[in-house]
Amino acid sequence: MRFGASGEGASAEAPQQVPVRVGHFVNREAELEFAGSLVDRAGSGRPVIVAVHGTPGVGKSSFLLRVAERLGAFPGGQLYADFRETTSGPVTGVNDVLASFLRALHVEPEVIPAGLGERAGLFRTKTAAKPVLVVLDEVTDAAQVLPFVPKAPGSAVLVAGTSQLSDLFDEGAELVPLEPLDATHSAKLVAELSRRDLSEDQEAVAELVQLCGGLPVALTVVAAKLRTHPSLSVTALFEEISAHGLAAFRAAGRDKVSAVFSVAYADLPAEVARLYRLLSVLPGPDFSAEMAAVTAGISVREAKELLEHLVLQAGLLAEDTHGRFHLHALVARYARERASVEEQPAELEDALHRAAMWLLVRAAWADLVMLGPGRWRCTDHDALLTGEDPFDGAKKVALAWLDAERANLVAMMRAAAEHRWHDIAWQLAEAASALYVACRYLVDWAESAQLGGREARLAGNAAAEARLRSFGTRASNDLDKVATELAESLVLAQETGEARLIASVWELYGRYYDRRADWPNAFGAYETAIALFTGEHDERGVAFVMYFLGCSQHAAGQPEVALETLQRALPLIRAVPDARMEGRALTELGRVRVELGETAAAVETLREAIGVLEAGGYKFYEASAHEVLATVAADRDTARRSLARAVDLLSELGSPRVAEVAERLREFSE
Repeated sequence: MRFGASGEGASAEAPQQVPVRVGHFVNREAELEFAGSLVDRAGSGRPVIVAVHGTPGVGKSSFLLRVAERLGAFPGGQLYADFRETTSGPVTGVNDVLASFLRALHVEPEVIPAGLGERAGLFRTKTAAKPVLVVLDEVTDAAQVLPFVPKAPGSAVLVAGTSQLSDLFDEGAELVPLEPLDATHSAKLVAELSRRDLSEDQEAVAELVQLCGGLPVALTVVAAKLRTHPSLSVTALFEEISAHGLAAFRAAGRDKVSAVFSVAYADLPAEVARLYRLLSVLPGPDFSAEMAAVTAGISVREAKELLEHLVLQAGLLAEDTHGRFHLHALVARYARERASVEEQPAELEDALHRAAMWLLVRAAWADLVMLGPGRWRCTDHDALLTGEDPFDGAKKVALAWLDAERANLVAMMRAAAEHRWHDIAWQLAEAASALYVACRYLVDWAESAQLGGREARLAGNAAAEARLRSFGTRASNDLDKVATELAESLVLAQETGEARLIASVWELYGRYYDRRADWPNAFGAYETAIALFTGEHDERGVAFVMYFLGCSQHAAGQPEVALETLQRALPLIRAVPDARMEGRALTELGRVRVELGETAAAVETLREAIGVLEAGGYKFYEASAHEVLATVAADRDTARRSLARAVDLLSELGSPRVAEVAERLREFSE
């Protein structure tokens, strides 16, 4: 241990994301000692990368957790990501994992930069002070590792993957190969998990574990079979498995491993076996009890009982510390094989459709709760949302649910597209954008917008295609691509004749021109959007776009015009109402009045902005208002207090601008 026992030495605010290791763990002492020594050898020097590789099912994930457990606490915290891949493709991207890590390090979404390089740089900054442990599971490429190397000396990165990740050697990484368990330790694991004394059946045990190929995932299933059948002898189980050999892994020389699953499966009660088969249709990496229930068409209470059987008695399912479940890749493959034999294709399709619709309805509710009913949407909420709000109007609960289902949302979009459920796919993409706006998962957002736009086109819904493609441009830094997407979206929107949709595309055009500092075109785009929203009596649209127009006019060096525009926008925003946008409008008004020399009015406006934003808990925008107030405060004490408050808020947000504002504060204090 390097910094003390688990739970000691780490800051109370430091993230502790590495899951708790559950279940039994045997052997690996040599590998554990080696991995630990590599980290200890680094001491307080440069961060160390330890890469573990091995065949699927060999226990890499458990090994990583065991190493992390032995290393103990790190003062800067522990960060964890799983790059597991499903048949639908990778469930997450480096850029989005960086966003998750930055949020765990107390950086608020508002200050997380968009680009991969900027995010990686901010991650290094946030991990420069105290040693951090980073655990990355199911890595397939060295490029997934390098952005996550912390800056602080004494930090460590633990990596697991099926490949050797040889490119990491150039970065000084150390390799820990993980081989299947030997016969002795395989037998020990079976004995511990089965809770049997197997000393009298050593020969039969040796034959039995040989069938499992030393893979813990198979040994766990064997042990579960013995534990739940006290009268079953080891010899009888060996003969049963031998009689059910499959050729699924013959190319890898492990065809008999699948036989272990076939024997465990044969022992399942009918309703448990059915759930196991149907779970194989789910495209994402994990699932909740609620999703399992919907997939099987049973109650949540029934699903929990059946899931418990699969976890505790059959050993075919794993449950994490957050109450979510997942099938190991080998176990899932066997489940799909059984489903293809025992289920009608229509039933499998119905199961997936039930899961897709449940996910869609929940996501649409979350979108509605988070962004409100006034947002332009193509999804018909009146037809889709016929039940009760599952989040009871709580934005934080809705966001937490979306975040937990993040990988499943994208995976289900792909699955829906494959099944030609075009409407489900694009509606999922539209609902998921509420998560992307809040948490800035730009990789998922870009894929979702592209896939959703394509599916909307296949569904013959030009409005949805235009909406998704145009709104998705907010996730792109490629301005040439943004221009192309917006141009095509505008054509589609105009063909629909939907004035609000056309207006929303023009609003995004305005933001595009703002990014290019093309002020005349920005003004024209915003004015066009305002005219269209006005014609549709969309007060929300008019209010927000008028605010953006005022900001654009100010940035273009037209403070008098901007003042008039913002003064017109403010009462409209208050009528919506929207406290966040009201505070932003007041702050921009304050900036304009500062530039116009209207000091007293500026101070009054900025104080009002601070009051609105503080009451709403909008720390990022409150900090901005304090910074502006400090420039026009009547005395140094007021300016100092405003800057001190801004520093506190930016520190809470994890903003990289803390040092800059703190330097201004020091200047006032001298």
